[in-house]
Amino acid sequence: DPAAALDGAGPLIARHVFDTLVAWREGSTDIEPALAVRWSVSRDALVWTFTLRDNVRFHDGAALTAAEVAASFDRGLRPEAQGAGGAWPALLRGVPGVVKEVRAPDPRTVQIALVQPYAPLLTVLAHPGLGVVRAAGAGFVGTGPYRLVDASAGRVALEAAPGYWGGPPRAQRLVFLAVSADEQAEADLDARV
Repeated sequence: DPAAALDGAGPLIARHVFDTLVAWREGSTDIEPALAVRWSVSRDALVWTFTLRDNVRFHDGAALTAAEVAASFDRGLRPEAQGAGGAWPALLRGVPGVVKEVRAPDPRTVQIALVQPYAPLLTVLAHPGLGVVRAAGAGFVGTGPYRLVDASAGRVALEAAPGYWGGPPRAQRLVFLAVSADEQAEADLDARV
């Protein structure tokens, strides 16, 4: 769940599986399009409007729609969805914090209404903890360059998602391992991969 990805390896893994509306440009803090190709803000800075990229699919084949984005954000904004250390309250000044509501006026448009102007909103929306998720069974599905194929004790394996909107990733498979100490890392890697 990217909403719990605030520290440790969580944000790194979430960034590979779940896309955000906007992203940080590689090597900088500049914002660039991701799931949203363009955005605008109202004159009073209380309503942000995002236009979604066409032809994006979740790993289960479902199309990305504004309704799916709104449902993902609504889930993150509910107080009962927040565990200790959740990304939403930490990044948006509490629950619901600065966000009043998230709307989907049409299939390609997402609007985020705020209770007060919040200058860092775009930067915050690029955080992997605010990745767009689709609830599927007991887990979550993303639109990122990788899909989860194994999550066992001390090990998470990801494989490249076919048809990713951003093109194929550099590697076909990523494996994240929990290791007890730096000197054990190489031995653990050889034994588990």
